[in-house]
Amino acid sequence: MQTSQTKSAGALFLASLIIGIATFKPIQPAETLHLDVLEIHGRLYYLTAYSALDTNYALYRCDSIGIFCKQVYRSHDFMPRWFYAKLVYYPATDELAIEVKNEGEIYRYKLP
Repeated sequence: MQTSQTKSAGALFLASLIIGIATFKPIQPAETLHLDVLEIHGRLYYLTAYSALDTNYALYRCDSIGIFCKQVYRSHDFMPRWFYAKLVYYPATDELAIEVKNEGEIYRYKLP
């Protein structure tokens, strides 16, 4: 036999669980910023930055109109937020690099 206190405690726990689930926001980047785009050999390459407490850079290879994309690189964390970064193409080696201000080249991608 349940007492009214047990029922009240159960209802309170259930209500707080439902409120917690409804208001839970998973940890995710607070902001995404498009930094650069280059068209090379009929494909688009996008550089983006994701920032919450730190910054991660990502390179995407897309089709010619930028609809179908695949992430080909994601960096480790950089501090502070929002360094200036850009894409640089090296035609002699057919490579694409991500260059970050004050960090230099952080990644070089051999084009397929």
